[in-house]
Amino acid sequence: MFEYGAPVKVRWTAPLNHSKKDWIGLYMVADNASRDATRVSSQGRWVATNEGVYNSVRADSGILVSDVRIPGAERRDGETKDYLSGTMQFAGDKLWWTQGVFEFRYHHDGKHNVMAISLPFEIRIGRFDEDDVELDANGAIRGAVEQALLPVVRNCFDRDPEIAPRTVDEAFGSLVERDGKFAKRVVFAVHQMFGIEFAPEVVQADGNVKNLAWRICNAKKVLAPYSMSPSQGNTTPTSSKF
Repeated sequence: MFEYGAPVKVRWTAPLNHSKKDWIGLYMVADNASRDATRVSSQGRWVATNEGVYNSVRADSGILVSDVRIPGAERRDGETKDYLSGTMQFAGDKLWWTQGVFEFRYHHDGKHNVMAISLPFEIRIGRFDEDDVELDANGAIRGAVEQALLPVVRNCFDRDPEIAPRTVDEAFGSLVERDGKFAKRVVFAVHQMFGIEFAPEVVQADGNVKNLAWRICNAKKVLAPYSMSPSQGNTTPTSSKF
């Protein structure tokens, strides 16, 4: 299981004569009925095994290590031949930015024939549980909300030092205002964590985690009479849009 927006590394191995145009794509498990060939678009969520083969910066983005020769003597699978290994990282726009179960697929020679499939893994956003956090000196949960939000917001901003805040008081970088995708990632996460749906413009207007946490706490206070908790009734949805 991986955190929402956290970079995911994948290590691959291949024979010495593997095609330099091999590539790995990230897919939702339910999207591919065939195990032999990928029949849906990767929508840009792929990385080449070797640099410069596709003459595309996007294809090369994510390559960390490529074609490292591993001696056969180090193998543990009973084989004795040398092989090649590499490591790549999927982050930013190469992630799905939703919850679900995913898998990596290794494809041969620039085509969609599948040579290997990873074990499935889940990307999930943990629900914020008010009953499981410590209240501050004023009996409020704002501090807990801030601390829960900060790592999620950093992931949503690709952990980019130019725009991702290191503290709850630090302002979001100006790119957040210019490119709406970052705010959309945050409002999705907030909806899943707290059951409150904001417009992306709210994230841009608040400008830092502290202000966004205050807004969430205020919204939860307003919605408290309409909670689905057993003590306050069970017929009104908790999710509201602001």
